[in-house]
Amino acid sequence: MRSAAALLALLVIVIPSHAAVADQSVEKKVKAAFLYKFGSYVEWPSASFASAESPFGLCVLDGDADFTGALKTMVQSEHIHGHPVVVRELHAAASEPECHILYLGTSDPQVSAEAIKAVEGKNVLTVSENSGQGIISFLIADNRVRFNINDKAAADNGLVISSKLLDLAVNVTRRNQGVGQ
Repeated sequence: MRSAAALLALLVIVIPSHAAVADQSVEKKVKAAFLYKFGSYVEWPSASFASAESPFGLCVLDGDADFTGALKTMVQSEHIHGHPVVVRELHAAASEPECHILYLGTSDPQVSAEAIKAVEGKNVLTVSENSGQGIISFLIADNRVRFNINDKAAADNGLVISSKLLDLAVNVTRRNQGVGQ
């Protein structure tokens, strides 16, 4: 029941009013909500956490203050898969940043590519502002915040994305096939 409620909340975020996306601060809050909610629809290997009490790292690389502030407010006292959520701000890509989700807030595709390379093969869900980069990439479609998912890249990082989340994506690169709807 809780999973259905979370999915319903995610659907509400996917379908904001046309005016909402036009306002950049609302767009940032919507993306922050997506980022947090993505964690509930992805399975990480148990080895991704040192212990049952280890924090769930939501890392932001080159994010702006509005986005990071919205994310910190949203996840205060929250848990993902039983782990307390901690937001970490990064100013450079690191191969072991204790991140479970790495948000690439930069619009520079080279910086995003370097960060993705740094965590390649590790149990990190990368979320990018640049189309085609990262496991999940944000886009604006029909004046709404939407996203694409590269499930093959998720598999390469040892992650399993829920079919519920895959169904919400605009495009999905499947584990064993090309891009599809």
